[in-house]
Amino acid sequence: GGNYDEEVGRYYRGKLWGRQDIKPSGPYLDRCHRAAKALDQMATQTPQLRCEENLLKETLLADGKTTLAQYMGQQRAAQAPVEDDKVLRGLGPPPRAPQQLVSPPPSASGQSALLAAVVRVAPNCAELHRQVESGSVVPIFGYGSNNVEQLRGRLEEPALQEFPAVLPGYVRVFGGPNASWSVGGRLGDGANSRAGKVSTASLLAQSGGQALGNIVLLDRRKLKMLHGFEGYPNVYTMITVDVVLRGPDGYTAPFPAQAYTRVRTDFVGDGPSEAYLCACLRTAKQSFPEHPADVKVLDATGRERRRWTHPGFANLTLPAFLYEVGARKSPPWKMPLTVTEVVEKLESVGVPITIKPAELLRDIDAINDKLVRRGKKAIAPNTVNLAKELLQTASYRI
Repeated sequence: GGNYDEEVGRYYRGKLWGRQDIKPSGPYLDRCHRAAKALDQMATQTPQLRCEENLLKETLLADGKTTLAQYMGQQRAAQAPVEDDKVLRGLGPPPRAPQQLVSPPPSASGQSALLAAVVRVAPNCAELHRQVESGSVVPIFGYGSNNVEQLRGRLEEPALQEFPAVLPGYVRVFGGPNASWSVGGRLGDGANSRAGKVSTASLLAQSGGQALGNIVLLDRRKLKMLHGFEGYPNVYTMITVDVVLRGPDGYTAPFPAQAYTRVRTDFVGDGPSEAYLCACLRTAKQSFPEHPADVKVLDATGRERRRWTHPGFANLTLPAFLYEVGARKSPPWKMPLTVTEVVEKLESVGVPITIKPAELLRDIDAINDKLVRRGKKAIAPNTVNLAKELLQTASYRI
């Protein structure tokens, strides 16, 4: 029945994304485990499911109508390997029949415009030029939390480059619901029952608008990994936009790129969490250092709900302060997962999420002793030193 299909799909997607908090309800527990095991075996045996993040998580019950049995039947019926370039290039939601996924012909004009832009802003990167010319990378425009540190941490790509970019004719807005930036449900609407939801970034077409961000060039394997973090195509879908790069001698000609936009854009609670706003500010400031240390919080209609100004590192909430620390680590933390893990670890020894950063660092030796006695890893010395350095920094800096 429908409830069973929903439970299996939700559980299996959570399993693939490493979400331990997503568990099937009691009546479906055993059947969900058995179904997930069968799906794991199928992913190994079926060529079209043998991809890094697994196409199943991108398409299983995506439209809310395809049942699990129908989906598995479609997969068994598909004898030829699936070509999923159409999904990767953001040309709409995946079709119900996987064998319909056909790679579209590349746009020669778009590819040449991208190559010209990359050569202009990175003239000495011959290997990057070759990748662009061959069409083996996809330009992705990031404007929310996807700054280069977050992408390096998520994609395990320490050498990933970013290029300052502007998207004319759009503005960044916020909507939800989103659970991953609520620190395990501790923030936002429903936080009292540990089911909190917040808002995250999306795009709104607006005449005269500008969305500031970056362009990264990802191969298809890395893009599939990023799809997993973004919840594509159920939470975020992709659109094609024309962006320009900012170089040392001005702006390039526009070229087509892909951008994630939210499927649902309800303004949830007070909007984005402070940690998420720190991530958005970092994305803008990395590419445009002259950008003020604030974020305008618009809803999906373009109405300004509030304006957030970075209060200084010492005055941040604990999750936001941990974000600022983790973004500066080498390698960077996986955001926002690691922030949630650290908050949970601190709570296990009686440290509340409401603690001030200065208080946390004042008592860090005693807190680490408690963590070790409970069999948990202490907060690393280099993390503590970085946090103390930020605490002593008077004004915002990258």
